Amino acid sequence: VASVDSGVDYTHPDLQSNIWINQGEIPLFVSELGDYDVNGDGLMDADELLAMYVEHFNDDLNDDGSINLRDFVHESSPFVDGIDGDGNGYTDDLLGYDVAGFSSLGNDADNDPYPREGSILNGNWAHGTHVAGILGATTNNGLGIASAAFDVSIIPVKTAADEEGEAYGITGGFAGILYAAKAGF
Repeated sequence: VASVDSGVDYTHPDLQSNIWINQGEIPLFVSELGDYDVNGDGLMDADELLAMYVEHFNDDLNDDGSINLRDFVHESSPFVDGIDGDGNGYTDDLLGYDVAGFSSLGNDADNDPYPREGSILNGNWAHGTHVAGILGATTNNGLGIASAAFDVSIIPVKTAADEEGEAYGITGGFAGILYAAKAGF
């Protein structure tokens, strides 16, 4: 399912295991590091990819105090190679995409669909994470809620921008829906 909204805190403990991983954007070197497909489904899910990263890189690239999925989209990440690995027109979209273009990297579309920094716990910027939880929070993990769907992948698509300080608005709604459709959601 796609959360086409204000971004998704894909590091949230009730969401992380169900975050979609774009298999076409996983660099080839990952297969050379070993077989991390623990569940044997032929795909690398978020937990498997994170386990591989911790074992081989173990680097908190964004200095947030923990090694998590945000390190995969950091500009210094070995997963950010500037190549559109799956040929879908979106470079390095490993976890989803920010079509609105508001990020710490500037005002261009980018590979990080995380909500606006420092505001994911309240206000409009928490909306996408809240919706993603309703759609696909991990079931039976003793945290938060059980979602409306069971065992789904959530693709975070950020379509909200902040151009004037606290102004909030959907600026990439159509582009976000189009991105999700191209990804197969």
